[in-house]
Amino acid sequence: MSRTAKLSIWLWCLLMLPQVHAQQESRVRSIGPVPLDAGQDLSIQVPEPFDCFVLRVQGPTSPAFLLMDGDTLLPDPHAPDAYVQFLPQFKKAAVIQLPVAAQLTVFFMEVGSVGVQSPATLRNNMPAVIPQSQWRMGLNPPKPGPVATHTRHAIVHHSAGNTNESDFVKVVRSYYLLHTEVNGWDDIGYNYLIASDGSIFAGRDPQGLAGVKQDNVRGAHFCGKNEYTMGVCIIGDYTQVQPPFPAVNSLCRLLAWKMQEDGLIPFDSARHPNPNGGFLGTLAGHRDGCSTECPGDKVYAQVEAIRECVVLRLSSLESLDQKKQVFHLHREGNMLHISSLSEEFEAAVFSTDGRLVQTGKGTNGSLSMHLHQPALYFVQLRSNLGLHYQKLPAP
Repeated sequence: MSRTAKLSIWLWCLLMLPQVHAQQESRVRSIGPVPLDAGQDLSIQVPEPFDCFVLRVQGPTSPAFLLMDGDTLLPDPHAPDAYVQFLPQFKKAAVIQLPVAAQLTVFFMEVGSVGVQSPATLRNNMPAVIPQSQWRMGLNPPKPGPVATHTRHAIVHHSAGNTNESDFVKVVRSYYLLHTEVNGWDDIGYNYLIASDGSIFAGRDPQGLAGVKQDNVRGAHFCGKNEYTMGVCIIGDYTQVQPPFPAVNSLCRLLAWKMQEDGLIPFDSARHPNPNGGFLGTLAGHRDGCSTECPGDKVYAQVEAIRECVVLRLSSLESLDQKKQVFHLHREGNMLHISSLSEEFEAAVFSTDGRLVQTGKGTNGSLSMHLHQPALYFVQLRSNLGLHYQKLPAP
């Protein structure tokens, strides 16, 4: 086959219909592996009823990226080391190009979507979480026999997906199919997933077993060292883009609840894997313990601020001392006045139950915002000096 030849995968589908992946009534079909030359174009047409696809590349020199319709795709940082794999692509057709000669396997996935309703707080002020019974409806159940583990480290991830899909239920379903039917894992890898709008999804399923809770099911997210960890993934790629305020706020609320639930100290650290591993923070980024860029530079740069956010939520403090010099908050009636050492900054105000109340952008080092209720609020502030988090008491 020449370098410029284009292959039509939908023809392979017609020829290879018996190749259904693993489980009975699977929603995944695999095609390949197919050898491709370096620089060869490959045309992909997604057949009905499938609605997205996953690419897996194997070769003597594994590529760090591939081009799809001219855009660079980075690999899934949570894929096994045996191959390079990319997260689900929600496209009906695409042209891809490999930088090196390799074997390519394509997995078509019938993800679909369902309607969900976020439930009330579960226990001890835990943020509302969308359960598996809602988002997983119609998909194969996970393998039975989840394993419990005590949490000593909360690990923050980003999914790293290059997708503009705004149906977050659909995205979570695609990750579930990727992890269970493509990777062959028991269940989705994370304990929780957080969408950019702040919605929190329950991940790996405790399946109602006694002594196994959602936040202490042993997952598959930390390079084979999952014991004593809880994995939380912010959906999206935050290598170069700032994570949305609602997602960071939900992450802070969830971690504050977990730290209080288990008596953990956000700024503490312990050896991991126990007892002879290196020191790992109680609240840490994925890259702190594994060879990966996850959770993305923009999220990782905020891990320290997220620790502070958790501390402030758990304490009577309004601000940590070292942050008072960066932002000053002053309240007059229903008006909040913010002054900053930064000429330009962003602010987001949240109620105690996580509801986004107000956002604004400061210029010339100041911003005034109108607050409708004389209540306690939490304020996120982001500038070139970093992310800061302050508590605004009721007047």
